[in-house]
Amino acid sequence: MIGTGIYTSPTAVFLLTGNKSLTLGLFAVGFLYCLMSTAIYLQFAEVLPYNGGELIYLDEVTSHVKPELTNTSDFSSTHEQNGEAHDSGSTPTNGSTEPTMGRNNALSNPLQNLVQLRRKLMGDGLLAYIIYSLMSIVFFNSATNSLQFGRMILMCINAHKADDSTKKSQADSDVNQDLMRFIGVTILSIICLAQFFSPSWGRKLNKFLAVVKICFLIGVIIVALTALSNNIEDIEGNAVPRAQDWLTWHESPSKVQFAKALLAVLFSFEGWENATFVAGGIPRRNHRVLRVGFISAVCTVGVPYLIVVAVVLHSIHYDDFPEGHNRNYPPILSGNNPTSRRAWPVVIAISAFGSLNAIIYTFSRVKQVIGQAEVLPWSRYLKQDDCIKRTERTREDDFHYRSPQGGLIAHWIFTVLMIAISASIKVLSNLLGFRAIYRLIPIASSLWSWDLEVSISDLGRELLVFPEYLQNPPLGWAASSVL
Repeated sequence: MIGTGIYTSPTAVFLLTGNKSLTLGLFAVGFLYCLMSTAIYLQFAEVLPYNGGELIYLDEVTSHVKPELTNTSDFSSTHEQNGEAHDSGSTPTNGSTEPTMGRNNALSNPLQNLVQLRRKLMGDGLLAYIIYSLMSIVFFNSATNSLQFGRMILMCINAHKADDSTKKSQADSDVNQDLMRFIGVTILSIICLAQFFSPSWGRKLNKFLAVVKICFLIGVIIVALTALSNNIEDIEGNAVPRAQDWLTWHESPSKVQFAKALLAVLFSFEGWENATFVAGGIPRRNHRVLRVGFISAVCTVGVPYLIVVAVVLHSIHYDDFPEGHNRNYPPILSGNNPTSRRAWPVVIAISAFGSLNAIIYTFSRVKQVIGQAEVLPWSRYLKQDDCIKRTERTREDDFHYRSPQGGLIAHWIFTVLMIAISASIKVLSNLLGFRAIYRLIPIASSLWSWDLEVSISDLGRELLVFPEYLQNPPLGWAASSVL
């Protein structure tokens, strides 16, 4: 979760909304969205403990298979449990075999029609699975974090040239867009190669960087609290009461600006779902590990996020960004001199590097699961798993050495393509919320299925039959992959 968003989004959202209270409210909504999504995904992960995360969950909630009339007693299929199977609590106790009204029958006619329409559209779920698989392969990439890493490196190098007078319609004068993309592709290639040949290196680095990013977050809070000792001033140099500034509307946001602000908030909280992508590494009987690690990681990050946003907004004024779009607020909190403009981009670049290392592994696992389903023509390449021979490997610790090499190759290819396509986009912030849009699709589908069909806990009687080799990732990624 801790990447570049928390270092850029608070002021970016503030400039889009023009009001501090609305900005903090949007981040509170983002945290609530994160908690609700976590609760839903944990329920899914308990009964569907497989790699792939929301790809598996979306397939479950969109699938519907009618039971065969010749074998009405067999309702072991998970898809049947999600569709036609009656609640076990509705079975009569007098020995009658005639089913009573289940949960679906208690619904009103409009909702019944909605359920029937959904079943007709989704069918057995294969279409939804294929569509989302293609979206995962193409859009689940690391382009944003790679570009942000390159941008921060260039801002560090050119810190003495930076100013806050760049107009909104122009690109950063201190950032060479082509060089930024080259640096992004370079760091992406380094991480992909490292995880291709040594997945254990990536896991160890991820755990270390998770601790480092938490320390950076605490450092931002301390710096922002220190900045509270200074008065905030408007563009004319007049002191502004802090309490009054929270109620002031510096700009009335349009619908487009509000949408961009919301997407920026969602992007800053993104990453909570990473642990479910590799949930197959958690033993089925030990779901508590995933639950504790998931919830503790989300709360450890989400609560400090709200503190950071509140303290930062209390420390700055809208006019601290005159005619500009410099959204990197940490240098402003610490004097906005060349030293601070050089140091803070290094901190942000390290956070971006940590996020890259985590999501490259988890997203590659998702692509590998898509290949193992064998529904796409190139599945045999996607499911490729560790073609390198190692003599020290034993069956017990085999997963420590296996890497999703087919998924890594696909991830690198489509990330580079996305970076190349972005060459026509001059404003980097327009890329930030892109993946947050379709992140809402499985969440909405899950809520819909949860309300209209059957509780996810009822699906636990029989699970989807997936190969055991989907359960490769180690246990240590449960919490650190979220951070």
